[in-house]
Amino acid sequence: MSKGRKDEPLSSSDRVALQQVAELAAIHGLKPWELAGMLRAESWTDDKSVTKAEFDAAVTRLRERRVGGGR
Repeated sequence: MSKGRKDEPLSSSDRVALQQVAELAAIHGLKPWELAGMLRAESWTDDKSVTKAEFDAAVTRLRERRVGGGR
């Protein structure tokens, strides 16, 4: 499956690897405010399906982001 092509069907291995963001957040013990922030930052909804690697990368970006924005 090539990246960026939304009209291609998922292979069976891709379907197995995908989980809903809300499920992954519960498994990893993400706090509600962390989940809300990640959903906002990634422009995701809690029912979006992603791979564990995509989810882990999003959590890392959230936790390592710059806080504040002072000038």
